[in-house]
Amino acid sequence: MSLFKSHKLNERQCEILACKNLPTKWGKLSFTQREAIAAIEEMLQYVEAKYNKKFCYNGYTAKNALFGDEEALFTYAEGDDPATSTFSVERTEDGFTDGYAWVTQAPIVQADIEKRFGKIFAGETYKIFAEITGVADDGHVKAVDICMYIENTSEEKIEKSMDLVVKEIDGDKIDYDFLLYWLKDDILPKMDKKNHQDCFEGEDINGMYSSNRIYIRDAERGWVKYDR
Repeated sequence: MSLFKSHKLNERQCEILACKNLPTKWGKLSFTQREAIAAIEEMLQYVEAKYNKKFCYNGYTAKNALFGDEEALFTYAEGDDPATSTFSVERTEDGFTDGYAWVTQAPIVQADIEKRFGKIFAGETYKIFAEITGVADDGHVKAVDICMYIENTSEEKIEKSMDLVVKEIDGDKIDYDFLLYWLKDDILPKMDKKNHQDCFEGEDINGMYSSNRIYIRDAERGWVKYDR
C-alpha cells in the first residue's frame, strides 16, 4: 500500500488513532503516523487470519535503529485480560512471527505445576505461580520460572520439600527456575498472579530458597538458601 496515496481508514484504525488523540483522516496524518497505523492493521490481520479470532490493539513500537528498537505490535485476544495475555507480533524477512503460544500455554503450565508441586507441599499454606520464559518455534514450552510463597511452616519442612523439588525438576525437558519465599503470616490471602511480587516487603520474608539446573549441578543438595 502506498503511504502517499489517499486511503480510507477502517473503524479499528480510527479507534486506535482516536485513543491516541491523533487525526482519524488519512490526509491529516504524518508519514510516520501513516506508516504505523498501516503496520498495526497489517499485523492484526496476520494474527486474526492465523488463529481465526479477533485480536485487540495494546501498543506498537516502530523500528528505530538508533535506539535498537525492533518493530513490534502488542495485542491480546478479544475477551482475554490484557494485563496477563498481551503478546507481541514482530516483522521478519518473510512475514511475521508472534508469541501467542506463550499465552495459550500459560494455563496449561500453571495447572501442571500446581499438580506436580502441590503433591510435594500437601498440607502446607502456599500459593504458586508459573511464568513461561521460553517457547520453541514449534510452540512447545522450553523454560518456566516458578514463584512459590509459603506461610505457617518451618525451616526443617522447607528443606525436606526442597530436596523433593530437586528430584521433581532434575532432568525435565523444561528448564525450571524454582524460587520459594517463606513469608510471615497473613500475606497470601491478598496475593494473585497479577500482584504477587508486590504484596510483600523485605522484612516480610523469613527465608528464600532456589533451585535450577545450575544449582542442581553445583550445589551440595541441588538448591540454595539466600541470605537475607
